[in-house]
Amino acid sequence: MSWTHRDEEGRGRRRKKKEKGRIGKKKRKRGRKKKGKKGKKRKKRKKGKKRKERKKGKKGKKRKKGKKRKKGKRKNVEECQNLVVVEEEEVVEEEEEEVVEEEEEEVVEEEEEEEVEEEEEEEEEVEEVEEEEEVQPSGQRTKMSRAADRLKHLIGHLDRPSVDIRTSPAASLASTLPLNFRYSLDNSLLTPEQRRFYEENGFLLIKNLVSHEDIDRFRQEFERICRREVDVPGLVVMRDVAIAKSEFVSDQRAVSKLQDFQEDPELFRFCALPQVLEYVECFTGPNIMAMHTMLINKPPDAGKKTSRHPMHQDLHYFPFRPAHRIVCAWTAMETVNRQNGCLVVLPGTHTGTLKEHDYPEWEGGVNKMYHGVRDFDPAHPRVHLEMQKGDTVFFHPLLIHGSGMNQTKGFRKAISCHYAAAECYYIDVKGTTQENIEKEVKELAHKRYNLDHISFQDTWAFRGRLVKGDRISL
Repeated sequence: MSWTHRDEEGRGRRRKKKEKGRIGKKKRKRGRKKKGKKGKKRKKRKKGKKRKERKKGKKGKKRKKGKKRKKGKRKNVEECQNLVVVEEEEVVEEEEEEVVEEEEEEVVEEEEEEEVEEEEEEEEEVEEVEEEEEVQPSGQRTKMSRAADRLKHLIGHLDRPSVDIRTSPAASLASTLPLNFRYSLDNSLLTPEQRRFYEENGFLLIKNLVSHEDIDRFRQEFERICRREVDVPGLVVMRDVAIAKSEFVSDQRAVSKLQDFQEDPELFRFCALPQVLEYVECFTGPNIMAMHTMLINKPPDAGKKTSRHPMHQDLHYFPFRPAHRIVCAWTAMETVNRQNGCLVVLPGTHTGTLKEHDYPEWEGGVNKMYHGVRDFDPAHPRVHLEMQKGDTVFFHPLLIHGSGMNQTKGFRKAISCHYAAAECYYIDVKGTTQENIEKEVKELAHKRYNLDHISFQDTWAFRGRLVKGDRISL
């Protein structure tokens, strides 16, 4: 192959590379035209043209030197053909390397120009945010806070931190939780949100905890007891005071409450339901005693408002402590709402102390042992616990609660059990606000069982039943 042929091939390769470079430059320029504002682009183009003109001047000088060398070499082609061929190849290689270096320099320059464009755009956004904050009136806190957040984000981006650390929702929640929960124990069932809610409010509602099949069986057993088909030892059958003063009806319409059904296997099955005890253990621990059982059959109000229950604290009836290891499970046996007398609670009152209780002075009379709190803030926020069949609410014994009258024509049924840790201990209530209920319980025991020398604590020890773990103190 002659040197002229090689020279033509080298020039052809150079032309192709230059054409590719020009096409690439045009594409990059089109991409850059989409970014930024028109004024900035013009300034940047001028800067780019100046740089290219400088480089073109340098390239032109290099090419002139190359051409001079070629002319000198062609004169002596016949004498040193082999040497000329080698030198021409070296010249071609040098020019190819220069083209590659030029393309690399152009790529670097384009990257630098893009970085400059990004930084200028970010600086403009920061300035826009600052201008927005200056224009905003002082009263518009929401817009200012959004602008401040945006400004922080932009500043962080300009600083280009190596790692972006963000606090997860769980970590932020954990930082706001109390270090020690007083009213619940560590467990894997309750979520942190549920534990905190109980800690602050004193109650926790769990939807659809007890099956409808179980509730229907409890209802059937209740009806059998009302028809006197079943004789349950120790069971206390209570009637609404308005019904008791009227004609006697020998069915469930005459019964407002069943109390102490620990000797009825079917009803007491509620107290040992695994799904209920699973939640109870979160408050009492693994050794659980069922201390007080009730099935409430709130009748339609007879016009005397006797179907309502005064606001009270359950701890008033209990001679055992500590209070934070006692909990009630109250399950709706049908839809419970404000019309038929749902539970009403005063959130947060469980953090206080036991208040003085007595019978309220109601015009139509009060049912037996329906004691009420003497002094509580009537303006305290109230929550009406409307529930569906199978829903269960767990609440603290110091939580002030009650229920309204039943304004419907049907009966409102619920079943409940008070649980206590088996490690709880009995106390002497003499000289306390619980003396009145102690006296009333003793009178009832003497009347029903002819027992003269029985203590308040013994009446509870007699009714208590172990449902899980070991029986220790109670």
